[in-house]
Amino acid sequence: MSYQYFLFVSLSLQAEMNSNRLKAQGSMMSAVACASVPKITVVIGGCHGADSYAMCGRAFDPNFLFLWPNARVSMTAPGHAGFLLPPDSEQDEEERKKEEVKLNKRLEEESSAFFSSGRLWDDGVILPQDTRKVKKIANTISTFRFFLIMTSFNVNLYMCAGSQGLLGHHQTAAV
Repeated sequence: MSYQYFLFVSLSLQAEMNSNRLKAQGSMMSAVACASVPKITVVIGGCHGADSYAMCGRAFDPNFLFLWPNARVSMTAPGHAGFLLPPDSEQDEEERKKEEVKLNKRLEEESSAFFSSGRLWDDGVILPQDTRKVKKIANTISTFRFFLIMTSFNVNLYMCAGSQGLLGHHQTAAV
């Protein structure tokens, strides 16, 4: 078996694994977006970039989003800022390193749970030992809110229908 054949098989397996991973991420994002249950997110570690989408982050507008004190939330994990910098051939290596260090320091400071909560990007920082209690309260609030919306919707639907019902005089519908 030649080296070229081995390299080709290795690359094709890696491409297939990436494809399968992307399909799984797409399925997870679809499930999260279409779920009709209360969405309560608790970030307990790092939540960077695409992880935020898979874990019902801010983009999915969860009912509640809480962070543990050690949680980190950012677009890119601190230490990976080199990928955010535009490729510039005119900039020498030393300047690029300085920019990367500066950006990594800023990401480290601004990815903390307290920085995020201080800007009201989430519903607060909770202690790990209080997670179940907070989750129970958030679930109760979400359920009550859903009940109020459905009750209000049904009352409005009945009021709009009046004495004729929803379908008019004959109460029939074309199927």
